[in-house]
Amino acid sequence: MMRQCCRWLAALLAALVLCGEAESSEALYFPCRSCHGDNGGGNEAMGAPAIAAMDAKYLARQLRNFRDGKRGMSLDDPEGRQMNLIMTILTDDEEIDQLARFVEAMPPTMPLRTLPAPAADVASLYQACAICHGADGEGRDEMNAPALARLDDWYISAQLRKFRDGIRGAAAGDMLGAQMRASVSNLDNRSMDKLAASIVRLASD
Repeated sequence: MMRQCCRWLAALLAALVLCGEAESSEALYFPCRSCHGDNGGGNEAMGAPAIAAMDAKYLARQLRNFRDGKRGMSLDDPEGRQMNLIMTILTDDEEIDQLARFVEAMPPTMPLRTLPAPAADVASLYQACAICHGADGEGRDEMNAPALARLDDWYISAQLRKFRDGIRGAAAGDMLGAQMRASVSNLDNRSMDKLAASIVRLASD
């Protein structure tokens, strides 16, 4: 009887901890709602990407990049500047990790297709990306490469431009961003749109 009672108490305490974390996670996500939406589906008009079900490890790294000035410092990046400002109120690493886990647990949303369907010849464009991001855009943790297939095509294209133009990935200490800059340095805008349109169809077709 005593052993059963201890198990019941342990289960109750665990449930209370999870409940408390869920409530505090909701509070942490509250500032994100105005741009990214209640369901994390994003808002193109505000330049806010869909983040629902995004890998927590990657999301936490990007939040720290915004906080630490490795991302969002360029005057040519108004969306990044806004994120940089928001992260001045969310500086605790444990809270950042908690928020990232909360977002990762959100049901995924379908990516928007705002760009014309790609022609068959763009498959070769993604081959280089697949080395890090996976054949289906699923991401590869061992390469520190995030999933791409659930992102909206407009956001992918915008980020490719930011990497190429040095708006993103140029800060000191952002080695992963520097790798992306080198990868897309020779792409023109048209190629970036084709690549983005191709990526968004990897998981949804």
